[in-house]
Formats: sequence, C-alpha cells, structure tokens
Amino acid sequence: MSERRLYEPIKYVFKPEEIRELGEALARENQNVYDLGEQKKTAMATFTATIKAANKRAAELTTKINNGYELREVECVAIMDTPRPGMKRIVRLDDPDVEIRTEAMTLQEMQSSFGFQPGEEA
Repeated sequence: MSERRLYEPIKYVFKPEEIRELGEALARENQNVYDLGEQKKTAMATFTATIKAANKRAAELTTKINNGYELREVECVAIMDTPRPGMKRIVRLDDPDVEIRTEAMTLQEMQSSFGFQPGEEA
C-alpha cells in the first residue's frame, strides 16, 4: 500500500494569544488606512489648489489676449488750469506727451491755486 501526503483545509480555532496578535495587527492596518486617507486628502487639496491657480493664470492670460490690453498703475501728474482755467490735465509722468484725461478741478484744487490751504479761512 502506498502513501501519499496531502493537505486538507480544516477548522482551526485561534488561541487567545493569537486573537490578541491578530487584533494588534488589525489596529496597525486600520491606522495605516486612516493615515493613507489623510495623505490622500492632503495631496488632493494640494493638487486642487495647484489646478485652481493654473486655471486662474490661464483665465488672466486669455482675458489679456482677448482684450489686447491690461490696466497698469502708472505714475501721473495733474497740471492745473490746463488747458484752461478751472480744468486740469492728467499726463503720464514718464511721458508727459501722453494725456490720460482732462477734467474739471475740484473746489479744493481751485482754492489752493489762490494760495489758500485746506481749513484756512480768508
């Protein structure tokens, strides 16, 4: 008669020490799952912010291209009583030949042209 070795699945009941070890392993894996979830949230938030910033820059560039211009802060100077009394001419400081606009002087500006200071009575 010949023998042949084989393996059969049979029910194995864990000992209390093995149950404790399995519980500790489960706790470690649950912590790992939680940590990975937090890392994913952080990474997704970073990517979302990066994508949002890239979309904003793309929208700004699109607007500049579509409009053909952008508004920039340029230092200007107001030339009083020009082109006539009571008016002021606003020109670029770096290029005085470029007129920005002409508008009426304010009452305070007209008073200062007479040498009066704000709050000073005649």
